Amino acid sequence: AVGATREVAMSKPYLHWLCDAEYTRQLTAHELRELMPYLARMVGMTPVGPVLLCFQDPPHPWGLSAFQPVAESHLSLHYMEPPNCAVDVFVCRSFPADVARRILLQHFQIRESYWEQSLERGPELAERDAIIGTHH
Repeated sequence: AVGATREVAMSKPYLHWLCDAEYTRQLTAHELRELMPYLARMVGMTPVGPVLLCFQDPPHPWGLSAFQPVAESHLSLHYMEPPNCAVDVFVCRSFPADVARRILLQHFQIRESYWEQSLERGPELAERDAIIGTHH
């Protein structure tokens, strides 16, 4: 038809969700090994492999990092100087960040103030926004 336009359907963008918070309850290594795959499943991801825990040398309650590979990419958590922790969920699809937030608030007994950011990303956004990078 003359003057007809083609509408391109865009799927949901990929999501990178970050959360920094002050916790009132630090989880043990055992609890983290259970929480990370649970969190992944609750937001619709597929855990692939065990949770990797990394400790500072010498071990301290802070400096602990947990990494959960998922089929869609990864989830990570890092304890900084008490009482601070950071969570990073980087996946190649969309997911319910509100569910992740609720689980973390509950398990870590997060204080009322926390910072979070959701970044949309993906090839469709780059095309839509005409973001082109060059290297010289």
